Amino acid sequence: MKNIQFSFNVVRNEEDVSLTIEGTYVPRCKGATDGRYGPPIEPDEPAVIEIDSVLDEDGNEVELTEDESERAQEEGMRALADMEEGYEPDYDEERGKISYDYDNDF
Repeated sequence: MKNIQFSFNVVRNEEDVSLTIEGTYVPRCKGATDGRYGPPIEPDEPAVIEIDSVLDEDGNEVELTEDESERAQEEGMRALADMEEGYEPDYDEERGKISYDYDNDF
């Protein structure tokens, strides 16, 4: 598991609002098999980002709608994919958090 932090923009009340998402990346988990090389017994669990907090520009905690939450998950996964392709994110040694600024086009 890895802590991740990234920016996420939404439109609320006809205004563009920048939010900071803090969460935990949980990598894909391979499902159980029948023996070491046997057939699968349980399906693999996909990688996810568990959202821990969402802060607005003033540092106030806000709630995401279901649609915004799904989009934030997608943006976080995209941020992680970009990092794996060689993008160097900001890393806060003291807090142990990855910072990734990513503007979406929604």
